[in-house]
Amino acid sequence: MTGFALDQMIGQLRRNDPALSPDPPVPLELSGYVLKAPGDHSVIYTRSDGTDPVFRVFANRIEAYSSREEDIQAMVSVMSALGWGRACLSGREDFLHVAFLKCRIANIETSGYDPTPLEEEHAGRIGKSLFPELG
Repeated sequence: MTGFALDQMIGQLRRNDPALSPDPPVPLELSGYVLKAPGDHSVIYTRSDGTDPVFRVFANRIEAYSSREEDIQAMVSVMSALGWGRACLSGREDFLHVAFLKCRIANIETSGYDPTPLEEEHAGRIGKSLFPELG
């Protein structure tokens, strides 16, 4: 892992509801990802096939270093596992678009990004197809 890669943050998912605990997050096992613990109250996830950080989890936020769809899905999986119900999105447009969609499908309320009507409709259709009992 290079120090430079951590300077390349492209987005952030900030917890927008009260944290249950101010302690650092408990590392979660994610298929395809490797954990690193830098000792600063965070956990860094890298892909199993690489060394550069993909995202970094703190008690109240996740810093993103990748805008790949599968990486953002992994971030949202961590958010869900940690019990986040709301998140404020920030970052590059390509990151925000995918993060909004993945959060919406996971039933995590978002702020900080104004989706287009087409994105809203698309997210709703995906959610209904995945969870027909809700629709």
